[in-house]
Amino acid sequence: MNICGHYHPKIYLKNNKDKLSFRCFAMDKNKNTLFLPAFGDLTGGYPCKKSFKKWAIVSEEEIIEIKS
Repeated sequence: MNICGHYHPKIYLKNNKDKLSFRCFAMDKNKNTLFLPAFGDLTGGYPCKKSFKKWAIVSEEEIIEIKS
């Protein structure tokens, strides 16, 4: 498995009224690569590909899997 830290994935969740973004861990199963989120507040984020498996960091205490 490869682990990369420069991609800085983000997940965007939206409904009719709200659009939220979360830093996330992202797994590209085809390339066996795990992408780490940005940990600094001033670092941007790149939208995850839909094919990636994703885990959103929703608080300091909680990470949840996002099912596509």
